[in-house]
Amino acid sequence: MDYLACVTSTGFLCPGGSAHIAKALNFRPDVRRTDILGMGCSAGINGLQVVTDYVRMNPGKKALLSAIEVCSSAYYVDSSMETAVVNSLFGDGSAALLISSADEYSGANGPLVVDFESETITENIDALRYNLVNGMLSFYLDKDIPVIGANIHKPIQRLLERNDLKCELRAE
Repeated sequence: MDYLACVTSTGFLCPGGSAHIAKALNFRPDVRRTDILGMGCSAGINGLQVVTDYVRMNPGKKALLSAIEVCSSAYYVDSSMETAVVNSLFGDGSAALLISSADEYSGANGPLVVDFESETITENIDALRYNLVNGMLSFYLDKDIPVIGANIHKPIQRLLERNDLKCELRAE
């Protein structure tokens, strides 16, 4: 393994998750590592962009993306409905993806990352955060949290235009 990116919003470790993964999987000591913290739901796609950029710039190299959430480590328990909702929405989980440059596996079946486009919604930036309550972190999720669904047309349009593509909607 040449590069490892680990994304998380709940795995606040020092050293980061990438060091623990590299040790557990016995990676070479010179493996390049990046830990990306606090991106929430968009962490996976942003991590994918990082590992894709790495293999594009380093043909023949392999990169691993690891997404790890340990939400139960940050559960705050009280009798409020807000806390009950937050604790029921977020759970523990992990996923990983190995990626290499397209020229290394030409003709292989599988997805090909062609391009990326981002849409950062900052109007309600405080709608998703940790608060310090009674000496513990408590995750806060406002009812007005920005939803990408209402804004998805913006990055899709930019992505399509940049790649000389069009979206044709058909009524059925």
